[in-house]
Amino acid sequence: MSLAKTTFVLRERCHLEYFLGWLADHWERQAQAGAPIAITATETKRSLEQNALMWVILTAWSQQIEWQVNGKAQLLDPEDWKDILTAAFMRETGRIAPGLGGGMVLLGCRTRDFGLRQMAEFLTFLDAATKERGVVLKPFERLEPTGRVA
Repeated sequence: MSLAKTTFVLRERCHLEYFLGWLADHWERQAQAGAPIAITATETKRSLEQNALMWVILTAWSQQIEWQVNGKAQLLDPEDWKDILTAAFMRETGRIAPGLGGGMVLLGCRTRDFGLRQMAEFLTFLDAATKERGVVLKPFERLEPTGRVA
């Protein structure tokens, strides 16, 4: 018997009770079939709203702030700002490796691995850095770090 990947988000006690009922219904059958169920507990990943807010902020940076790259001030793509700001948020403690053609590359700073809480902290950091650098967001783009409209 093959069991499709099933994800449970446990926010309230009733969710836990549903999960335990599902597990009781499925675990013995799977174990007897030689395909026991593996359970991994993780924090919920960042929300779509958090992700959208991050890209609004990064786009504003890309349109308003010039940055030195190879000795020349220039506007950067939102993806480049994501690398720079994520590294700053992580206190630039990522690993550094030489690039294939020279220069240096920062490794290991990935927002896709952020849970809801860490993404909220990152958005709070982005908000502070945005204010500090004078980056202006359009009024309808101003959202709370939780991803909710302010």
